[in-house]
Amino acid sequence: METLNYVHWFNHERPHEAVDDLPPAVVEQIHYAARNELQPTG
Repeated sequence: METLNYVHWFNHERPHEAVDDLPPAVVEQIHYAARNELQPTG
């Protein structure tokens, strides 16, 4: 169980220095939101 807790923390909560101390999950959300805005409609 501790391994699962660590993996969750590592992927969702830890601040990552390379991306302005944002958690990786937040960076992923920002990435996909920006990507969706750039897709053409129609």
